[in-house]
Amino acid sequence: MSDDTGLGSAAEKAESKSTGHLDDLLEEARTEEEEEESTKRFNVEIPEELHRHIKAQAGREGRSMKAVFLDAIEMYLSRSGA
Repeated sequence: MSDDTGLGSAAEKAESKSTGHLDDLLEEARTEEEEEESTKRFNVEIPEELHRHIKAQAGREGRSMKAVFLDAIEMYLSRSGA
């Protein structure tokens, strides 16, 4: 495919690199957030529709599903005085 600007693949590489760099930064931030304290695994089955909503919200915020879920649990516990 030809590009009238003469940038062609150079522009595509730059765009790919900048997106990749942003993805790397987001992953690094998530990893640091998850490593702050020791953890325990908690498996729970949830309805598929709820899973889709959590996944969509996480995507909109650029966060992991785990981070969204943990925020929701923390809000619930703070409201109930725990």
